[in-house]
Amino acid sequence: FVPVRGMEAQLCKALEGIMEHEKAHLIIQGSEGCVRSILGTSIIRVLQKECGHPNGKVGKIYAEALNKKDIQQLLKKVAGGCLIIEKAGEINRQTAVALSLLLEQDNSGTLVIMEDTAAGIEKALSVDDSFAKRFTETVTVPLFKVEDFVTFASAYANELGYVIDEMAVLALHN
Repeated sequence: FVPVRGMEAQLCKALEGIMEHEKAHLIIQGSEGCVRSILGTSIIRVLQKECGHPNGKVGKIYAEALNKKDIQQLLKKVAGGCLIIEKAGEINRQTAVALSLLLEQDNSGTLVIMEDTAAGIEKALSVDDSFAKRFTETVTVPLFKVEDFVTFASAYANELGYVIDEMAVLALHN
């Protein structure tokens, strides 16, 4: 994600904020079909590698399903780890309030990542002010252009020790 225009600064700021503040939580917003969840899991791997945290389980759940769960039991399962809430705009007020209160009491360092479109995130944050204040870091994934995908492919190939020549770059553009 670093090679994509505008992402490096956002990622550095978000990672620093999460590492510096024990109770920091993250928002990842971007258009439908972008790679928000992949970015979330990538951020978790970077945090684990750089600071050894989060060190518990990682759970993903859609907000609509979260509304039907026992929030306290769910947070116990991922204590010290991470909870990724997909399609966060579907979270209801009762769930947001319960999650906010439980995060206030949490001493395990559980990281919560909410992901959705900008409109979905705005809706999720509007259900409860104390819930909204928990999310101190934000990363906005831009709408990808063909050049961004070529950059992804080139960076990935490079990480694996391969080189993409001009013909391959042309093929990727096509």
